[in-house]
Amino acid sequence: MKRTYIYIAVAFIFLLFSSLGVAQEKVVKIAFAGPMTGDSAIFGRDITTGMEVAIKEINDAGGIQKGSLKGYKFKMVGYFDDKADPKEAANIAQKLCAEKDLFLVTGHVNSSCTLSALPIYAKCGMPVINQYSSHPKVTKSGYPNIVRMIDDENQGALIARVIYEKLKKKTAAVFYENTDYGVLLKDSFVRECEKLGLKAVTIESYIAGQDKDFSVSLTKIKRLNPESLALLSVYNEAGIITRQARAMGVQAPIVTTTSVNTPVYIELAGKEAAEGSILLIMFNPESRDPKVVKFSEAYKKMWPGRTPAESSCYAYDSVYILKDAIERGGTTKETIIKYLLATKDFPAITGRLTFNERGEPFGKFPSTLTVKDGKFVEIVF
Repeated sequence: MKRTYIYIAVAFIFLLFSSLGVAQEKVVKIAFAGPMTGDSAIFGRDITTGMEVAIKEINDAGGIQKGSLKGYKFKMVGYFDDKADPKEAANIAQKLCAEKDLFLVTGHVNSSCTLSALPIYAKCGMPVINQYSSHPKVTKSGYPNIVRMIDDENQGALIARVIYEKLKKKTAAVFYENTDYGVLLKDSFVRECEKLGLKAVTIESYIAGQDKDFSVSLTKIKRLNPESLALLSVYNEAGIITRQARAMGVQAPIVTTTSVNTPVYIELAGKEAAEGSILLIMFNPESRDPKVVKFSEAYKKMWPGRTPAESSCYAYDSVYILKDAIERGGTTKETIIKYLLATKDFPAITGRLTFNERGEPFGKFPSTLTVKDGKFVEIVF
C-alpha cells in the first residue's frame, strides 16, 4: 500500500510541475557534428561561433515569431567532435539518432564525414542542414533529409576561368589535396582547362593532414615555370604550401579556393608570401552591405579578437533559414525538410538563397579577394 501512495505522490508532483510549465521546456534542440580537434578544427570553431551569434540574436528577440512553435527558442545541445574521421562521424550519427527530442543536426564539415553519416541520419529520420560539405554526392546520393548551404561543384572551373580570362595566363600548375574535395576541384579545373585552352603543365597532389614538406612537388613546379599555380586546398596546407613555394622561388600567381577564406591562411603563409594570392569567395567580411556589417559587428562583440570566416557566415545563415522554415510550418522533424526545400530568395548574408529539389543552393555567384598588406581585400577585374 505504501508503494501505491508513493507512485500517486510522484505522479501528482509531476502533474503539478507540468501545470506550472516546468516540465516542458519551450526549445528547439539542435546539435552540431563536425571537427572540433585536429587539422580541420578551425572549421568546427568558425561554424559553431557563427551559429552561436545567430542563436543569441534570435533568442534575445523572443525566438520563433510565428506558428505553433511561437515563443520557442533555439538550444544547442552539444558540439560533437568527429575529428574529420568518417568512422567517428558514423558513430556520432548513431548517438544523435538516439536523441529522441533532437529536432535537427547541423554538420558535418568534411564531405567524407558527411557521406558516412548521412545514411544513418536518413534511416532514423533525422533532418540535416549541412553548412560546408561541397562534394556532389552529398546531395546527389538521393538522401531526402538534407539541405546544404554550399555547392562547390563548379569551383575548380571558376578558378580556371579566373586564371585564363582575368589574369590572361596560358599555363598553370595544379596542386590539389587528395581528398573527395580536392579531387572534385581538380577534375572540374582540368575539364575547364580543356575547354579554354589553358594548359595544365603538371598535376601534383598531397595527402591532407599528413604531408608537411611539399618541396618535391614545388621543385618540379619551379622547374616547369608555369604562369600560374592553381592551389586546390584548404587554409592550413594552403598556407604552408604558399610559404614554402615563395621560399623556394616559385613566383607564379597563386589562385586558390573559398576554403582559404580565413585570416589563418595569411598567418600560416606569412604576410609577405601571401601577398597577391587570389581566392574565390562567397562572403566578403569587408563588405559594407548592412546585413554583413551587422553580422560582423555582432560576431566581433561576441568573440573578441576574431574575424568571421566564410564558414561562420554559412553557419549564421543556416540558423536563420531554419527559423524561417519553422515559421512557415516546418514544426516537426517529419516536415522541416519540406519547408527548408521550399526556401526561395532568402536574404542571407552570403547572398539571396534558393534551394533546388535536391537541397542544393543556387543563384549565388562568387567574387574574388586578394591579399594586400596582410589583409583580404576585394579585387575587381
